[in-house]
Amino acid sequence: MVKFELVTSENGTYTYHYYPEGDFTSEPGVIELNLKNESIYLVKLADRDFERYVTAEERNSLIKSLNDMIAEEGGNDFEEYVSEGYTRRFYADQAISGIIDGLEKGNPPENGMRAWY
Repeated sequence: MVKFELVTSENGTYTYHYYPEGDFTSEPGVIELNLKNESIYLVKLADRDFERYVTAEERNSLIKSLNDMIAEEGGNDFEEYVSEGYTRRFYADQAISGIIDGLEKGNPPENGMRAWY
């Protein structure tokens, strides 16, 4: 579970703090949403967060499994293999997703929470 809250808003730029496990006593992570250039990114990883690089090989192994399941069910809408990995952040990615969901409902959210396990 992760909680996030808007801490500043100026000229279309919104800065959020996020708190893994809702722990407001630990150092928060920082996420910035910029409406002018339509971007959202992690500025600082929270003390209780962690990240892991997922290789293209790992991703393609999962894609192969998905494609095998699709084929077994008679489907033909297969996932494409990838050539690059990416960095996965356990809590920040969920907070970013929650901020985007709030934005899609009309306005940048003042605060929110995501639970996924």
